[in-house]
Amino acid sequence: MQIDLSPFHYLLPLLILGLVFGCSARIPETTSPSSTYASDKNRNGAFEQRLHEAEQSLAREIQAAPSETEKYLRRAEILEILQLEKEALQVLGQALNSSPTPSQKQKLIYRMAVLRALKLGDNAAAAQDLEQLTPESLFRLDAEAAVEIARNNPEAALRHLAQAASLAQNHDEQALVLYHQALAFQKMGEEDKAVAALYHAINRAENRVLIKDIERLWEVLDTRSP
Repeated sequence: MQIDLSPFHYLLPLLILGLVFGCSARIPETTSPSSTYASDKNRNGAFEQRLHEAEQSLAREIQAAPSETEKYLRRAEILEILQLEKEALQVLGQALNSSPTPSQKQKLIYRMAVLRALKLGDNAAAAQDLEQLTPESLFRLDAEAAVEIARNNPEAALRHLAQAASLAQNHDEQALVLYHQALAFQKMGEEDKAVAALYHAINRAENRVLIKDIERLWEVLDTRSP
């Protein structure tokens, strides 16, 4: 059964703005296509400008306090939203030298593995990252799925994700698994299943990067033929 996600096509950018900056926005009840396009363009431009400013502010904070690992993670998130993936990977790598806790180190390596596999096309490096993740953990299973998706092995990815889903402890972890399931279904040509997975993912997602990734995948799926 196909789930109609058309409203999300318009609401996701506004949801991201609200999560990043704590603001709310309303969609006018009646607008012309041209005025809507101009409004969206201006809003997106302002959004990106504020992201750049936030990223630079975090860069200065990191320089002043280089041992605060969470600031590296937040800066890397912003860079990913801006699609500056190489720069995000560099920041995550720097964070490994910031005396992270064991759990923070696992998160950093996980983020690097997924980034390399799904956005930078470096499966060899991603596979090396996997060896540093705790076996049978959510991070390890989900990262393994990301590598299999990048290798065009969606069936193997779904097997890893089925295990990862049972380990998800909160909505954001559930949303991450669902998003990767959507990517796997897309690889298989099962677009209805991909849309259904995205529907459940967006209802759980809280992480800013994840929400933006869901939005971008939905835009790809939205161009499919009826």
